[in-house]
Amino acid sequence: IAADNPNYKSINNVLFNKNGNELLQYAPGLLATTYTVPSDVQTIGLGAFYGCAFLSSITFSENLQTIGDFAFQNCLSLKSITFSENLQTLGEFAFSGCSSLKSIILPDNLQTIDISAFDSCTSLTSIIFPDNLQTIDLYAFESCTSLTSITLPNSLQTLRSYAFRECTSLTSITFLGDAPSATNVGSDIFRNVASSAKVYVLPDATGFGTSFEGLPVEILTLPPSIHAIAHHNDNLLITLNEGTSGITVEETADLTADNWVTNHNPTVTNGAFQLPTTHTHRYYRFSN
Repeated sequence: IAADNPNYKSINNVLFNKNGNELLQYAPGLLATTYTVPSDVQTIGLGAFYGCAFLSSITFSENLQTIGDFAFQNCLSLKSITFSENLQTLGEFAFSGCSSLKSIILPDNLQTIDISAFDSCTSLTSIIFPDNLQTIDLYAFESCTSLTSITLPNSLQTLRSYAFRECTSLTSITFLGDAPSATNVGSDIFRNVASSAKVYVLPDATGFGTSFEGLPVEILTLPPSIHAIAHHNDNLLITLNEGTSGITVEETADLTADNWVTNHNPTVTNGAFQLPTTHTHRYYRFSN
């Protein structure tokens, strides 16, 4: 691209629009395994990284707001993504077919996961959904066959058809709020998940009944020693019932492995203690 081209510019074989706020095309033949998107970029364009076979890790700047349709589809080596906290739009098929992708933490400002955004990410085992998420669209996580558990935020309003279809290892689906209204729930959302799959809900949740989308519903209850669990200053704040002492905390990353490790015997102050949330995708159990 000539330096005086009025519409485009090229930086290290990556094509941008002239002012640099949209990344248009990453040359698929580049051998680099990592890439950091420049800080000026606000938009990743349509199919910009489609089929880049060598790219295993990508980091977005805090200015990125939009990842376009098909942007990273079939990037077969992509294992790690660091999202911008300002990301607002994640396009259709954005990471579809990224079969090496293992875990994702979606940013707080993201409200919609679009059609087939992570379809056929067959190595994906962990998803952290943002607290402001409102919509999971059609086929969003279809055929994510390594996914074992998901926790859906209180903000979720719409859950479209086939969103988790053919997630054959999925056993645990936890809702932190009420069920989406009937008009906002599709069909076959959890078709062909694990035969032992259950939906877990909080005691005061509404709209579920004894089953939800064909799966049995189980109400989550706190152990007798615990009064409440809340999120406080990036920690879990556990308040104990009066008279409880000597509590032990165990944790695991996989409920199916039965591999619980003692976290610690916490120091209880004023009837409560805290657990750091620096570990993602962890399950805890308590005994005393």
